[in-house]
Amino acid sequence: MALGYPHPDYLLDDLTVDQVSEWRAYNQLEPVGEYRRDYMEGQILAMIQNIAQSVYGKKGKRRTSQPEDYIPWGADLRKPVKASQLQSPQEIKDLFMGLKKNMRQTHGRGKPEKDTPPAEKE
Repeated sequence: MALGYPHPDYLLDDLTVDQVSEWRAYNQLEPVGEYRRDYMEGQILAMIQNIAQSVYGKKGKRRTSQPEDYIPWGADLRKPVKASQLQSPQEIKDLFMGLKKNMRQTHGRGKPEKDTPPAEKE
């Protein structure tokens, strides 16, 4: 991977809660991945719609389109986030640690837990 980790699970041991919170805040300002692509496609569709409206639409009946109009999850972008909906750093850490534990139990991969002694050789 570009970050030098063979799998994202390895990041859980190295990232701090502050770093995870920082990435989360950054992702809300500048979405990464599928959300970003959906938003960019929404921008293009809104631009095409707005041009078509300005050229062919009747005056007084024109409505300016927004990228969110073309994104299935777009309505969520318009809703303000309440402080009660935000997670505390400890809740975020607990979530990631639970995911990490679940992945290791399910897939049996990853580095051994720090408190687990190494297996004895026979």
